[in-house]
Amino acid sequence: MWKHITTILFISGYPYISESVTYKFQKTAKSFEESKVYCTTKFDGLAHIYNAEQQQALSRVVDGTAWIGVSKCGGNWCYTGSNRRVSYTNWAAGEPNNHGFFTNGEEYCVEMLSSHKWNDENCSDKNYFVCQELRCTATTCNRRGTCSELVNGFKCNCERDYYGDKCENVRCTATTCNRRGTCSELVNGFKCNCERDYYGDKCENVRCTATTCNRRGTCSELVNGFKCNCERDYYGDKCENVRCTATTCNRRGTCSDLVNGFKCICDRGYYGDKCENVKICPHLVKPNNSAVKCDGLHGENYFQSVCTFTCNQGFILKGNNSSTCQAFGLWTTYNTVCRVKGAVNHHKLITILITVGAGAVILSIISVIIWRRWRSCQEQANSTNDPSSPAPQVMSISSSSELYCDMQWDTIYDNVPNLYQDLNVKRMK
Repeated sequence: MWKHITTILFISGYPYISESVTYKFQKTAKSFEESKVYCTTKFDGLAHIYNAEQQQALSRVVDGTAWIGVSKCGGNWCYTGSNRRVSYTNWAAGEPNNHGFFTNGEEYCVEMLSSHKWNDENCSDKNYFVCQELRCTATTCNRRGTCSELVNGFKCNCERDYYGDKCENVRCTATTCNRRGTCSELVNGFKCNCERDYYGDKCENVRCTATTCNRRGTCSELVNGFKCNCERDYYGDKCENVRCTATTCNRRGTCSDLVNGFKCICDRGYYGDKCENVKICPHLVKPNNSAVKCDGLHGENYFQSVCTFTCNQGFILKGNNSSTCQAFGLWTTYNTVCRVKGAVNHHKLITILITVGAGAVILSIISVIIWRRWRSCQEQANSTNDPSSPAPQVMSISSSSELYCDMQWDTIYDNVPNLYQDLNVKRMK
């Protein structure tokens, strides 16, 4: 729709005020964008219309044609500034048609006509405009619900545990009084009937009792709580933490102070939060025909305890005579044996017999070898007495034979170690 508007400037406008929103009719002609900037800067944007009641209320204050807070967003009509699709419309007949005499296809903004109907118009056109000043704010419902603007006021949709026109009241729940008393709902709120040792609007404060400071300090009641004056070796709101002292770790480790307590680094053989536990070894199995006596700083079978072995009468002890429980929970190695006095050590006897027997066999073999070599020597010497053999020119046959055998005998004795070695090699094969 095309129409001609004469631009007239007015300094002041006519406001319409309801309980929740104030409409400011501005009789200064501006483009849609200029109107939006002005309303956003001075107030809460161009006027939004959500229902027929608001449309009727706004109609009573608008004189002439004026921009309202509706414009095109994509293919829809939306509330300007929020890009939410409009929930109410009041279009004039045939509108919106996106058709103007000079601006065909560029009508993206909405004006309210003097007939109070809506028309789409080119956004650069100059019109009066209507601003809105909202009553719903972030704190209208005490941040306990959502606020909805109405024609004659606003409405708070309160969260689950709150009620009242502005969600100012709290309903009684299991935790309203911090589980320290009973809750009673009143007209404008609630009341906590606190248990004996608590006080405050929500029983949030604790009265001083004998155990408030864990019996490690003195308690002083304050306006909003209490204060513990802790003894020397304790600290914390309730003196719940222990400072490191010489005995904190039972003198079995080193103590380190932490933010909420301490930590013991235990010596070998001890464990626990305060090194109060001692490593224990399994029950010691005593050797046969013996008695065992264990003793130690922490008792039998505990770390550092020593067990001593003694043999029964008529027996003699061989091996270790004691064993000690170690830090990792095991006994030191022991090979204790109790033997009858005068008893033959069969194992040792067998070893000696085997050794002597082996030596005798070796000597017998060597003797046989020597004898065979000597006999061979004699046979070779006797062969020199053969008449067919030429006679020696230097020495007699008898002396030659004796010399030859003596030489052979020396050779045999010189080679006895080699013969013994050869015999061992053959036995290994």
